[in-house]
Amino acid sequence: MLLHLLFPDFFERIASGNHKRRVIAAFTGLVQDGHEDEDRQLLAIRQGLQALMPKKTLDFYWPPLEAAWYDSSEGGLADGAPLEIIQHKKQVVLYGPPGTGKTYRAKRLAERIIRSSALVTMGPARYFQSQSAIEKALKSNIHRLQLHPAYSYEDFVRGLHISANGATEYRPGYLLRLIDAINQEPRDTRLLLGAVMAEV
Repeated sequence: MLLHLLFPDFFERIASGNHKRRVIAAFTGLVQDGHEDEDRQLLAIRQGLQALMPKKTLDFYWPPLEAAWYDSSEGGLADGAPLEIIQHKKQVVLYGPPGTGKTYRAKRLAERIIRSSALVTMGPARYFQSQSAIEKALKSNIHRLQLHPAYSYEDFVRGLHISANGATEYRPGYLLRLIDAINQEPRDTRLLLGAVMAEV
């Protein structure tokens, strides 16, 4: 932080080494190979972002930059932020008593997953030019499902049902209908999907 106070044009106001690494990882397309120093990488990222958005005052803790890498709902997890866990394990389970913010955190995490995927897929230039499309994708790509003891495999995946004419037929459940809907989208514009499942 002291370097930022002395040389604000060359050093970011980021004190946490973990935050620096996460910014660099999120905006990796703007960093040239050869810079090992994190502060030089951050300067290169800032210069690249200023070229993309010349009329904006940029700060990694303000929108639109903070949404690409930071999740304020993370709390104080000692062993990594949920996004890094999901990128490695492909799933995360949030647990605790009712009313402690699990669903809120899951929704925020789903948004972060989609934003992170969009940034990697589109690259920084297209990502920041497509903010309205990304906001639309957040609304259409996050699905919430309330699970309860009566919710069965047949409801979730596929099961036998009686049709209107009395015949027995297989019907796809929630998961297969969701996959079919995703497959209807053009592959080149498809973003990651965030599924938020909550149990009563």
